[in-house]
Amino acid sequence: MGKGSKRRPTVVSDKQFEDNWEKAFGKKEPKVKSRKVTPKHGQSQVHRDKTKYKRKDKYPSPNYEGPWGKDMGLT
Repeated sequence: MGKGSKRRPTVVSDKQFEDNWEKAFGKKEPKVKSRKVTPKHGQSQVHRDKTKYKRKDKYPSPNYEGPWGKDMGLT
């Protein structure tokens, strides 16, 4: 057998050792994390797509009614 194959003889019983271990270190209770509230100034805003614009407002079309409209005098 090698040098470290056996445990040293103990003066304290296994039961007492476990009890003392629990007293010293104990079991960690899981921490419950609460959700943080985002302040009003930190909330993200809905961004508008600036590449989309109202073409009808920017480039108003003339009163054109097509090839069969008033231009031809057919009405």
